[in-house]
Amino acid sequence: MSSSEGPSLSQARVACRSLVLQSLWGLVHEALRASATSLEGQLRVCTQADQRSALEEALTVAAAQSEALGRTWVETFMQRFDEAINPSSGSIDGKRRAPVPDVPARSELEGRPVLSLVSDDDLQDSLEQSRLAQRVSSRVDAEALAALRARFAELAGRAGFAENDHPLAPAALIEALDQAARQCGASRQARLLLLEELALDLPARWDQLIQDTNAVLIAQGILPRMRHRVRQDESTASSRRDAALPPGQDIGRPGAAFPSGPFPSARGMGLSGFGRFASHGFAASAGAAAASGLGLSGKGTQVEQLQGALHGARSGQAGAHQQVLQVLVDDQQLDALGTAFEPVRQPLLESLAQLQQQWQGEVTAVSLERIAEQLHRNGTVLDQVTADIVSMVFDYIDADRRLADSVKRQLLRLQVVAIKAALLDRAFFARRQHPLRRLIDVISDAGADPEADLGADSALLNGIRVVIDEVTGQFDRALEVFDEAIVQVQSLVEAEARRHHLEREQAEQQAVRHEAMAVASEQARTALAQRIDAQAPEEVRRFLLEHWSKLMMRARLVADPSSAERNWEVSLRTAELLLWSCMPKQADEIARLAQILPVMLRAIQQGMQAIDLPQPEREAFLSFLMQTHTREIGLARRRPPQSQSGKSALIRMDADGVVRFDPAAGAAAELSAAPAAVSILNPPPRGTEMAAQSVILSALVRGSRYELASAGGARQVKLAWISPARRLFIFSAHPEFNLTMAAEQVEQQLRGGQLRPVDPSPSVQNILERLMQPEPAQ
Repeated sequence: MSSSEGPSLSQARVACRSLVLQSLWGLVHEALRASATSLEGQLRVCTQADQRSALEEALTVAAAQSEALGRTWVETFMQRFDEAINPSSGSIDGKRRAPVPDVPARSELEGRPVLSLVSDDDLQDSLEQSRLAQRVSSRVDAEALAALRARFAELAGRAGFAENDHPLAPAALIEALDQAARQCGASRQARLLLLEELALDLPARWDQLIQDTNAVLIAQGILPRMRHRVRQDESTASSRRDAALPPGQDIGRPGAAFPSGPFPSARGMGLSGFGRFASHGFAASAGAAAASGLGLSGKGTQVEQLQGALHGARSGQAGAHQQVLQVLVDDQQLDALGTAFEPVRQPLLESLAQLQQQWQGEVTAVSLERIAEQLHRNGTVLDQVTADIVSMVFDYIDADRRLADSVKRQLLRLQVVAIKAALLDRAFFARRQHPLRRLIDVISDAGADPEADLGADSALLNGIRVVIDEVTGQFDRALEVFDEAIVQVQSLVEAEARRHHLEREQAEQQAVRHEAMAVASEQARTALAQRIDAQAPEEVRRFLLEHWSKLMMRARLVADPSSAERNWEVSLRTAELLLWSCMPKQADEIARLAQILPVMLRAIQQGMQAIDLPQPEREAFLSFLMQTHTREIGLARRRPPQSQSGKSALIRMDADGVVRFDPAAGAAAELSAAPAAVSILNPPPRGTEMAAQSVILSALVRGSRYELASAGGARQVKLAWISPARRLFIFSAHPEFNLTMAAEQVEQQLRGGQLRPVDPSPSVQNILERLMQPEPAQ
């Protein structure tokens, strides 16, 4: 993925920042609460006066000043976080600034001469913060953290972040707390106590935030080039079951040795004996027996440098292939070379054309040997290195466990075509939009789709097979054949998607209806709960929340929007009148009540009938209302004028005789309501924890792929559908697997690791970028 600015990166920054900010508020709150508890315990057993004084001050800051401390802490950290992930911060006129060079980590600076004047206390504080940050860093998942640093670099448009200076470095949070505590006036001793408590409590919480941030960025498609290990799984291998590796070697691992000789076995379908530019490829094999030219002519610095790399490749020099690839993927270097590349020799092209016409285009060990023979006889070292690199691309494809074996076998048939295309066009590796590269990417993506039916007789696989038959049979020099093939494969994929949509249509419609009812019910209960205060009789509260809310829910679901809104307003207005009718009144309000009662009772009876409320419950509630109204009329006649009986209610009659809902007037009464009543009427549906969860769920993207753990083992699934309110999610896989999960369940499984995002199958560009990564030191 390119790190250039675009909508996807902007969306990813927003999602990432939201997650970090929401999570940070919860983390800070919990950390301060845990710190206060711990400090209080230490204070109870401490006997030294000076230590007790520091503990008391730290406890005061963590508890009594927690709101101010927490807010400053979060704001300080987020300011640094924003500067780190936003490449345009500090830019002029919104233009992107140049990539920021890596800066040394704090630990790397320690021990160097300090030129500025720093007090002993400040220096000691800095060392203490470094120690605590290292303690936290050592207890988080190193692999997840490394992946997150790479993704942050992608967001920021830079090469990378130093180990202790990435946006979620524990050192940044510790420094932010220290600055916040300073602003709260805390002494040095109190600040050190708070930092120590934080370092004890932070690792588990920080590790969870790292995992969550990775998940969100993966869902947003932030998958920069990283040093992946391409592993071979015996249960899914399609082409190397007979290829024996030396003990302890991991195929595809940077620097791993590969078996001697260019081909691992007679059954090998890929040119898989070349490793990470190891010395067993076409170029190295040619070095001893062939006097091939390098494939370059002319003079100039660029030509000389590439010639040196080609000499090294022919002699098996480590890193030589990598140097050649770095030239071949760079448009500017290719332009600088001009016409220095010699054209590919015709006998080699004719030999490759013959291989294209073999039975079903299958690549076998015999055909690979023929390619090697022709390269040695008629190809230059540049041709041989080009074939090596193409072969390594297919090695990665062959080792990708996400790809169905049936699709791998079809893709491997394109090796000869790909070698020929790369020989004819030296810019093959530099052209991201090369039609053949795009074709390989489209087929790879289809082969990694958990929903796709890729059985032997499936329409999709047979269609891919026909497309590759046509490509291998028709490709000569014109690239249009690849463009046409891309359109055909995309049509096959779209047809497969339509088929799955039809299969899920009924389930999706049911889920939409279920969610709409749940949303409407929650809206109705919320609207009613906002109008109920402690003065409302329990029978009225229960009637409104349990029964009348159903009528309002149905009003929301009416197809015609204007009718739905009108019915909703009528139902809500009736509920307000009901609440007011049961409240204590003044004598001058009796006449208004007498006017309202007939209309209100008729509307209530109609509503009861509409929701099919059982007759005994209807009669019981209407009898209760009659008794309540009779009692309140009698009390109102004897009540002193201007009493405070109903003046602080949420529903009240104004001077103009109109009954209105006034939330501000009843705020105090609402807060003083009995806890039991509040829990019945208005249970908090979503707290701060749910707010953080919704941020994680909002980052889920339809079409993303996951690994779902189950009793029968993990399986690959696709997020096939998300409900309009993002409360229901359908995960699907072939064959006939459609799992509808509620938001809470998805959240729980993501956090518990039962549902794990899966990186998409790598594109040709991803593979080339991995091949260019430096070899690790041996």
